[in-house]
Amino acid sequence: MSTFEWPLMDEWEEEIRNKVRDEAAEYLLEYYNIQNVDELTKDQVSAIRNFIDNPDNKYSLMCQGLANIIMWLEDLE
Repeated sequence: MSTFEWPLMDEWEEEIRNKVRDEAAEYLLEYYNIQNVDELTKDQVSAIRNFIDNPDNKYSLMCQGLANIIMWLEDLE
């Protein structure tokens, strides 16, 4: 019996993570009527964190995208 392999799986996963992050960013731009995510206010970032931390969203892929955006914003500070 041969072992299962998935060559280049990391590339697939990276592409999916990027797509999720990009879609989450696009939603934030539309929702908050801003041109760039670095225009988010501290209150808006806090509201997004609360959304991410909601137990109902624990396994949400979109929350992972939102969390990546928040981490990026924190790195800018």
